[in-house]
Amino acid sequence: MEHMEYRGNRFQSETIHSWYRKDSECCISIGKIGSETVWLPECCNGKRVTEWRENPSERRHFDKVKYLYIPASLERVEINNDLFPELERVEVDPSNSAFVSDGRMIIGKRNGELLYCLAGKGACVEIPDSVREIRDNAFYGTRYEKIQFSGKETKIAGNAFRGSAWLKGQGETVIIGSMLYRFPDGRKCLTVPGHVRKFHPDLFQGKRSLERLETPVVPGVRDIEALDQYASCHFLTITSPAAPVNLVSLRKWQSLESVTIAADHRKYCTSDGVMYSRDRKTLVWYPPGKRDHTFVIPDGVRKIGEFAFCNQRWLKEVIFPESVTVLGTGAFSECRLLEHVQLSPGIKEIPDSGTYQGAGVFSGCENLHRIVLPEKLNYLGSFAFFGSGLTSVTCNKNLEQMGDYALMAKGVRRIALPPAVRRLGRGSLFYAEEVEAYEGTAKGIVAAVNAVWPYMKNSRVNLEWGRCRITVLHKRSEKRDYFLIPESIRRNAICHLETAWNGDQIDYEEYALCLSEIVDPEEKLEFAEQGLGRSGTDEDSVYTDYVRRISYKMGYRLLEGGKEKEFLSFLKRDFLSEGSLMKLLKYCNGTGRTVCAAYITEWLNRKKGKGRRTGSSLRV
Repeated sequence: MEHMEYRGNRFQSETIHSWYRKDSECCISIGKIGSETVWLPECCNGKRVTEWRENPSERRHFDKVKYLYIPASLERVEINNDLFPELERVEVDPSNSAFVSDGRMIIGKRNGELLYCLAGKGACVEIPDSVREIRDNAFYGTRYEKIQFSGKETKIAGNAFRGSAWLKGQGETVIIGSMLYRFPDGRKCLTVPGHVRKFHPDLFQGKRSLERLETPVVPGVRDIEALDQYASCHFLTITSPAAPVNLVSLRKWQSLESVTIAADHRKYCTSDGVMYSRDRKTLVWYPPGKRDHTFVIPDGVRKIGEFAFCNQRWLKEVIFPESVTVLGTGAFSECRLLEHVQLSPGIKEIPDSGTYQGAGVFSGCENLHRIVLPEKLNYLGSFAFFGSGLTSVTCNKNLEQMGDYALMAKGVRRIALPPAVRRLGRGSLFYAEEVEAYEGTAKGIVAAVNAVWPYMKNSRVNLEWGRCRITVLHKRSEKRDYFLIPESIRRNAICHLETAWNGDQIDYEEYALCLSEIVDPEEKLEFAEQGLGRSGTDEDSVYTDYVRRISYKMGYRLLEGGKEKEFLSFLKRDFLSEGSLMKLLKYCNGTGRTVCAAYITEWLNRKKGKGRRTGSSLRV
């Protein structure tokens, strides 16, 4: 700390150390006042003075100072009326680039911020038009009984008038222009005057007791965050018929139980605390804090608005009338207690999630375990039931398409698809292990079951891959086949699966190319068993070559699994060598499988030419 005398007063200085400051700059504070006039120095001990700071904890008072001069070099000042309670004039050097003064106030040049107003002795002070913002404590300790504000919008800090005579004379409720600036703590109900058009940003901070708000203007996002902070304000009444309603802001009010709008509002109406369009054909918003467990949508409502029930914390059941035909994006997203939804049969589409939001119509409904898709539904949108608690999905016969991640719910492990399904979006059946689908339909089923996790980069590295068994149905017969998506298949062979499935008929030749790309031996054997069942006695089949090499393992696997009928069919196809038959005979004798042992003995005799095959031999 260094000291210097300047024009009869003593100052203290210290070098400013900062990455954006030069070591040749310093900060000063007042050491001792020796006159009624204070001229702040521009240089102190060879360093340029750029800041003036006083320690507020010292609580010093210079009662004799009447005049203060701020030089051109100062870029930052900290001053209040405790320091100079009798100051009559403040002047700023005209060449100062940071501040300007009219004799009573210090105003920032760059942003029009009113930093300080001297205590004064007059009855009134007028805030200049150049002021765009009034800083905290700008009027602290002022003695003006009236403050005249400019007509334009001015941002006012919450403590701008703290300790001022003007604030003390305003009473409990303070309104500045069309802004409600302050109201007293402890109120349970606040009725806002009709001419108020906005609230001070800090108005509702700490107002824990407020339960009901009646206002001509809807609170903004920051107001709602403050009202919602202590979850105490539950009822909102909008008294002005011309009030614009920002639904995006209003949806953030999680504790709100009921909203009431002026009867002659130009756009909306309310009933039982729920908001509708003026013609009552659209249910616009259902308050998140409304505590009813069941809600019956009124007959005549045709549309459920976007995010209308989003984040509702109490509803367990919603019943639709037949009049509802349209659902908005994210209408029931994050309704975590919702257990039962009775959708109206006329709904033709459950829409996609909002762009970049991932908020499907029923996404995040953790307690929703069963759903029956509406009779006329033909499109199930992206993220529709993403992250829900679904375990059972009943598809309607008219369903044609699913969007990305539509049924990505951990409980959806089995699903039967109708013959009308044409295309499945990526990850739409993400957790499915068993799927029933008609041949030539459900294009994209491989990517529907195995996909990149949402919001991750779409690359092979991020691919989540699991096993799925598809039961293939045929539209014109009762024939059933199986299409296995192996878990251990190499990723470079996925194209064979997609090509094999995505035609009007399954391309089994392309499908067979996957055999050599399956890593797990058990899964490879299962894949070969299915292929062998289709290829019959075709000696050129890749399955035949493979099964001949592993015939003993395959026979042993069938016997161990208790599949005696399948084993006898396999035995009849003559893949097993004499050595393999001897081992299997020993196994059958040791495990009491006398029927299989008898057939193996007969087959061995036939191979050795010691027996004669009868008409009933090996008939399965």
